[in-house]
Amino acid sequence: GAGFLFNSQFGFGLLSADKMVQQAIKWETASPKRVCVFRSLNKLPVSIVDDKDNRIQFEVSNCPIRFLEHVQVRLSLQTNRRGMIKIVLKSPSNTESVLMNPRLKDTSTSGFKNWNLTSVQFWGENPAGIWSFEVHHLRKLIISSLQSAELIVHGTMEPVGCLKALKNRREQINLTILKPEQSTETDSETKSEDEPQILKHQVLKP
Repeated sequence: GAGFLFNSQFGFGLLSADKMVQQAIKWETASPKRVCVFRSLNKLPVSIVDDKDNRIQFEVSNCPIRFLEHVQVRLSLQTNRRGMIKIVLKSPSNTESVLMNPRLKDTSTSGFKNWNLTSVQFWGENPAGIWSFEVHHLRKLIISSLQSAELIVHGTMEPVGCLKALKNRREQINLTILKPEQSTETDSETKSEDEPQILKHQVLKP
């Protein structure tokens, strides 16, 4: 993705109060927020079938956003067991984000009606390109039908703060991971570890 370390349970890491205060002193206002909305390339509605490619795709183009803040998928889906659904969104940079995990105690048959599923995991990425999301059934005999889907991207045209150093970010991460003092190599032996169909395209002023 954009080169940031991310954990699906803990996000981008713990906040440092000291560094937050230091950054506040030299705070730089972000450029105006932009929002672009795209409709699925797939013909909908479509049935979700087990053991089949259930990818739903979007193509983001003609959008002024170059640096993402967060992404939403707005969908309507009919199902006979809502808690048995898992939804994963994948960006053009091959970053995957789980938008919805199964919930064993959710036995509702009402499905989802215009639900907004949000992820911040794509922060800093360029949204241009093909996005896809997949709907998975946790168990057999689950029946689902995707009625509608939209991809909504939020972000800015210009980078601010740490996003200005994105091109060097991955190199810095690699250097941190591969510190010389952490090496276990010796002289005698070396160890190794095993444009699209657009429903809406709008620019919103903050």
